[in-house]
Amino acid sequence: MTPADPSRPPFKILIIDDEPSIVHVLARTLLGMGMLRFAVRGEDALRVLAEDPQDLVLTDADMPDISGFEIIERMRQDPRMARTPVIMITGHAAPQIREHAQELGVSEFMVKPIDRDQLKATVQRLLGGPVAVATPEPVAAPADPVPAPPAPPESPAPSGVASMLLDRVAGILEEIDTLRASGAQPDPQRLATSLTNIEDACGDMTRLIIQLNDRA
Repeated sequence: MTPADPSRPPFKILIIDDEPSIVHVLARTLLGMGMLRFAVRGEDALRVLAEDPQDLVLTDADMPDISGFEIIERMRQDPRMARTPVIMITGHAAPQIREHAQELGVSEFMVKPIDRDQLKATVQRLLGGPVAVATPEPVAAPADPVPAPPAPPESPAPSGVASMLLDRVAGILEEIDTLRASGAQPDPQRLATSLTNIEDACGDMTRLIIQLNDRA
């Protein structure tokens, strides 16, 4: 892989699938190729895209609420995402499914189980070349204790909590890969920042898991 341009912001990639095992495989495959976001429902995906259009979208065809086809149709109606590359990853190999995806302007159509090397090469090609790795900003310690922000009036829906959990998992995996890439003797400040980010992400995940348990 060609070295990334450090001056270019990392690409933003949204993964949409309601199967956690598939999300995990895709996350591990694309780790380091951009800033990963996740959605386990079509509604969550549309919310993410409306708030922050992505550089690349990977979506399943079948979703519990809004199909991958409808997500693509809604994207194409937004001028900001009219040409956003989309990879559809589905368990359906029927010709009519592929044809429908192509009619909607899907850049690539893949049938599960996927070839991870092929997916990485496809993502790099669609993003236009070498990728930039997302590096978290250093976290400065506050001079005085900062009070915790007030709790939101309503807890996120279970599907939203699941998406947020996946976001935190991706953040932890990225930090671990950053530490591994730093060699046997990482920079002390970089190490301290990574450990702080991992601790914060684990704390967020703990709170989200408690929310899910309270709803059970």
